[in-house]
Amino acid sequence: MARYFFHIFDDKAFLDHSGTELRDAVAARWEGQRMVGAMMAKGEIGQRTWTLFIVDSQNRVVDHMVFENRAGPGGEPLEVQKQPRPR
Repeated sequence: MARYFFHIFDDKAFLDHSGTELRDAVAARWEGQRMVGAMMAKGEIGQRTWTLFIVDSQNRVVDHMVFENRAGPGGEPLEVQKQPRPR
């Protein structure tokens, strides 16, 4: 098991100082996607573009995801567009 940290950046930085023990980088990516879904469901993510960085215990970026949260005319979420991960 390894510890992964989930940092969110938009116009501010929201740093994960405690991290989460997970099996590997693939599990960390799934956890990042789950976390984003939960934050959106709670309304913690407004209408903006932001980036989630997943880093390991040596502060190496394991993965990152860029999201655009767009709202409809009544403020309801239309979609989240996840930009493809560069190879």
